[in-house]
Amino acid sequence: MKYLSIIVPIRKGNDVSTLLKSLDENTSNYEVIIEDEGGFAEAINNGIEKSKGDYVALLHDDNLVTPGWADEL
Repeated sequence: MKYLSIIVPIRKGNDVSTLLKSLDENTSNYEVIIEDEGGFAEAINNGIEKSKGDYVALLHDDNLVTPGWADEL
C-alpha cells in the first residue's frame, strides 16, 4: 500500500486515543494529522495542505478502524 495521510479534525477537549490505538493496530504506512483549529472545513483544508501521502483519508475523532479498512486504497 502507498503512503496514507489521515486527517482528523477534532473538537476541543475530545479524546482521540481510542482512534489512534485502532489506527496503530489496523493500519500501516501512514501519518496522522490532527487539526483542532478553526471550523470543520478549515481543519480539513489545513490537514490536506500538510499531508504527504499518496492518499488522504478523513476520519472523525470518534471513529474506530478495523482490519483491512484501507486495503482498497
